[in-house]
Amino acid sequence: VCLSDATGSMGDEWSKAKHVIKEMLSRIAEIAGPNNKVELEWVGYRDYGSYPLLEASGMTSDADKLKNFVDSIK
Repeated sequence: VCLSDATGSMGDEWSKAKHVIKEMLSRIAEIAGPNNKVELEWVGYRDYGSYPLLEASGMTSDADKLKNFVDSIK
């Protein structure tokens, strides 16, 4: 499980981090190959009082699904 700070204070840093995270997911998929058995779940957490407090991708070996999820975190 990978956890990201998606609180308001992360604005500029989060946009930079998303690029690195998506590159990392591509490399993991490349290394794992066509029989990818590596499953990850990405979770973003927010400030208390924000809704939803946590957003999670669910466990998956689909790098594109994870990249789309990470990209959707605002």
